[in-house]
Amino acid sequence: MLSGQIIGYLGSDARTTTKGCAFNVSTKQRIGNEETTLWISCYLNYNSRIIDYLKTGTLVYVTGELTISTYDKGEGEIIPSVCVSVNKIELLSSKPINK
Repeated sequence: MLSGQIIGYLGSDARTTTKGCAFNVSTKQRIGNEETTLWISCYLNYNSRIIDYLKTGTLVYVTGELTISTYDKGEGEIIPSVCVSVNKIELLSSKPINK
């Protein structure tokens, strides 16, 4: 089993599925001088009222079991694919404030 912790912003409102809810979290990572965004698909496998608070731009802390693979977009462009089966989720804040 591979488990992980993720802190990132929701890219869109969470959606209800037949088994719970699903949402995407974006995280920034720096490789050398280049900063890239990694999107992580998260699945909460039970119904919860937290879905009412999982709105676009909300900062969340997620822990759970990770599944890592790659996706071929074609023309030789391969991107990483990370999915999390959520064990725990905490709301950290809403959209960042620009000063």
